[in-house]
Amino acid sequence: MTPTEVLRIVFERFRAGDRDGAVALFHKDATFTYDGPGGLHGTYVGHDAIQRFWANQDRLSGGFVPELLDLGESDRHAFLLVRIGKPPGPSFLRVVVYEVHDGLITAARVFEDDPEAAQQFFASNTS
Repeated sequence: MTPTEVLRIVFERFRAGDRDGAVALFHKDATFTYDGPGGLHGTYVGHDAIQRFWANQDRLSGGFVPELLDLGESDRHAFLLVRIGKPPGPSFLRVVVYEVHDGLITAARVFEDDPEAAQQFFASNTS
């Protein structure tokens, strides 16, 4: 599979709520780094940690479904551009850059176009 094919499958599984199926396309020791502000900040290593990151996103936001805008790739890297928000409210763009080796994601790093909007979005449902 090409890196873009891997990302498309991960994205489709993630959107469908199949987090186990999505994380299965990550190497068992994959890293997932979120440099943004707030409670999601950090580097997550391995399937369980990546699942916790996704669960925390859901909990902090009250749940969301990202909108795929674009995919791109090179020989070893791929990127995913999504819009995150809850219509009719504000949204922001997120780029996730992935390293893909032998059909598995070995690393991912998240970049938000508007870190303040992301922090507010992922803090909207904290108590």
